[in-house]
Amino acid sequence: MVQLHPGDNLIGRYWKMDKPDIAFDSLYVSRKHASIKWNGEGFVLTDLKSKHGTQLDDAELVAGRDYELTSGARISLARGMVTMVYRIGADFDRTITLHNVFGEYSDTVSVDPDRREVRLDGVVLNFSGKEMDLLLLLYRNKNKAVSYDQIKTEIWPERRLVNDAVPDVGNEEINAVVYRLRKRLGKHGHKVVTVARYGVLLEL
Repeated sequence: MVQLHPGDNLIGRYWKMDKPDIAFDSLYVSRKHASIKWNGEGFVLTDLKSKHGTQLDDAELVAGRDYELTSGARISLARGMVTMVYRIGADFDRTITLHNVFGEYSDTVSVDPDRREVRLDGVVLNFSGKEMDLLLLLYRNKNKAVSYDQIKTEIWPERRLVNDAVPDVGNEEINAVVYRLRKRLGKHGHKVVTVARYGVLLEL
């Protein structure tokens, strides 16, 4: 539990000598992510142009705009990476209670095939079309190796020269997409495994 002071309470990430009033070590929290300050009547929450955004009761904040806090309000950084609850106590003290605080080493990766959406520690990742196509193919066959021929057929159908033929795609082109996929998945990249002389699998 963190006691708020009447001035500007900075929320952000530890960085060298900088220590915000409410500090986290997650890379998804900006150094100066948001602030909670007293405006003379009550505390207000402001997003400070953070990279991954701030949410108040699941609503996305517009950067630079003040939002009034009411007791029980739920504050999220980076779409749930960090969750806090603002409370006013019986003696009118204002506090922030931290819930479900995930560090940068948390092991949360989720895939929503219907929405073609991938979240890493609660943050939506951006993929190119082929990267997403390959990830979804691997996800549908998770923990099972997918052959290079199947990858070529399902990911590059436009490269098929004749009906029923395997598309004209080299394994090195597939490996390039796999490389980019691993990079975007960050610490989870090792879950995309190359099976020698056969194909690729996703370990979940």
